[in-house]
Amino acid sequence: MGGLGFRDLHWFNLPLLMKQLWRFLMNPHTLCFKIMKASYFRRTSLCEAKHGYDPSYIWSSLWSVLGLFKEGLGRSIGDGRDTMVWKDKWVFDNELYISLQKPPSADDGLTIYDLMHEGEQRWNVEKISGLLGHVTPSVLAIPLSQHAAKDGYF
Repeated sequence: MGGLGFRDLHWFNLPLLMKQLWRFLMNPHTLCFKIMKASYFRRTSLCEAKHGYDPSYIWSSLWSVLGLFKEGLGRSIGDGRDTMVWKDKWVFDNELYISLQKPPSADDGLTIYDLMHEGEQRWNVEKISGLLGHVTPSVLAIPLSQHAAKDGYF
C-alpha cells in the first residue's frame, strides 16, 4: 500500500482550508489576510465574502469551505457591538446553537449591545424577554465581559 494512507485528498484538505480561515479570522493583521481582504472582500467581512470574478485558486479553495466554516462558528460576547442578534450564532443551550426567529417588527441591525443596559455591561432583562421570549434564560446565562472587550469567535 505505502504512502500516508490518505484515500481522498479532498476530505483531507477541508480541515486544512478551514484552519486557514480560522487563522485569518483570529489574525487580521497578517500580510496574507490583508492581501486577501484587499483582493476579495474589501468592503465586507471574511464571513460575508463573495467568490468574486476570476478569483485565484487559493481564494476559490478557501471560499469553497467558507459556508461549512460559518456553520461551526459561534460568537463570544464582549461589549456586544460586533455581534448581530438575528444573524450571528451567539445563543447556545447545552452546547447546541439556538436559532432565533426575527419578529417582523424587529430591527435587522440589532446588536447584542442593544440588549444591554445603556452604558453598563449587564443584560436588560425586560428588553430581552420582550424580544426573545422563551430563550431568555439561555441569554441571561451568557456571561458578559466586565472589561468591555471586543466580541470574539469560537
